[in-house]
Amino acid sequence: MSDLDFAVTAPLALTLPGGREVAVRRWTLAWAELDESFDLPVERAELAIPFQGVDIRFPVELAAGDAPGRYVFRNLTGRQRETLALFHRSILAGKMAATDEVITALDTPVDLVPMEETEEEKTAATAGKTPRLFRIIWNVLAYALAALVIFGVIGGQIWGRLNTIPLENGRIEAALAPYTVARDAYVDEVLVAPGDRVEQGETLVTLSNPEQAGDLEELRREIRLAERRLAEAERRLAAHVGRRTDLRGQAEREYRAAMTAQAAPGWFGAHDPARIELAWAALIAARAAELTPDDLIYDELAALEEERAADLARLKRELGALKDAVEAANIVALEDGIVREITVAPDQFATRGTQAVIVEGLSPREAIGWLPARRAASVYPGMAAEIRWSDASGPRRVIARIAELTAGPDPLRPQEFGMIVRLETDLEAEESRTLFTPGQPVRLTLERDLLGWLR
Repeated sequence: MSDLDFAVTAPLALTLPGGREVAVRRWTLAWAELDESFDLPVERAELAIPFQGVDIRFPVELAAGDAPGRYVFRNLTGRQRETLALFHRSILAGKMAATDEVITALDTPVDLVPMEETEEEKTAATAGKTPRLFRIIWNVLAYALAALVIFGVIGGQIWGRLNTIPLENGRIEAALAPYTVARDAYVDEVLVAPGDRVEQGETLVTLSNPEQAGDLEELRREIRLAERRLAEAERRLAAHVGRRTDLRGQAEREYRAAMTAQAAPGWFGAHDPARIELAWAALIAARAAELTPDDLIYDELAALEEERAADLARLKRELGALKDAVEAANIVALEDGIVREITVAPDQFATRGTQAVIVEGLSPREAIGWLPARRAASVYPGMAAEIRWSDASGPRRVIARIAELTAGPDPLRPQEFGMIVRLETDLEAEESRTLFTPGQPVRLTLERDLLGWLR
């Protein structure tokens, strides 16, 4: 307990707001006990300290204390507290306070007056507080955590700028092959639907041209006529050859008849030599004519047959060529893939260059970005990269690498020259089609791997 906490008995007085004066029996720098006969509540009063025949007065605020008639001083100013302390020490020392000390106490600036506390105030101030060592440790940890968060965020951003290279205009691209109409034609039939898987050489859309269709029909009519003419020539030639064969058979029959004819019984005299000789001569001539068909009629008929056969072969070649031309107008898959879009319909007239079908190749989808020319020395094929995007499930990320670097303007920024960067992933083709949509915007970054030398 300090000396200032001792209660002293001194002639102090309180003047209440109504003008009534009440004597103070005992007091310290913290409280004052009034006369026991006074039991009214007091909040504000004027405190009078007698000094060499005069009173030093100043207003005070009071609050009921923990004993009857005791009131606690509240909100004392530095000058008020210093004045009370001066008289309190003088009473304890048993001597009167000097005038210069009183004047000094009254004139002391407020900011230089020591704000002393009583033991009760100190106890009340420290009640419920945690130990000082614990508070120090807690504050150190709190500041360290705050520093870690602040420098972690700022440091992470700085490191991210140093260790990564962002690509501009990042997007997803697929190996889409648009199929167009080669010449003006009508759409006869669409043989596929979106989502169908097609193979190389498979017909996707059949087309027809009225002019080609007319030429085909005309050729078919000419072929039918040429076939009839060839059949007629073959029939006539066969009939001519058949007649010569019949002459030989007739001569053979005549010769046999001459040999078997009997003029009288017996061998001698049974034959007619003249008849036999004539029959034999006719047979020899018939055989010679059959073996050497060089007569004029045969030659004409054979030439006609050959001409008709040549005409038919020529017409069939023309028909085949025209069919190839018609089939060439059809839209056929150039490689294996999946149909993504069909932009024509049956019976539609499509002009040359009209897009009909879009087919996506079976290769995985890739990411494309653009890089300014000043970064050319910082990137290389195979460099690690990252693809980021968001979907309904939240942020997504896929590791990638540079597959190709091409100098040129970005298709989205043709006025600027730089590098087009193509990124590939280890995703399977089907998985890439599930995750990515053609034209989908994505965030692309290249990893410099500045700490790679540590590994």
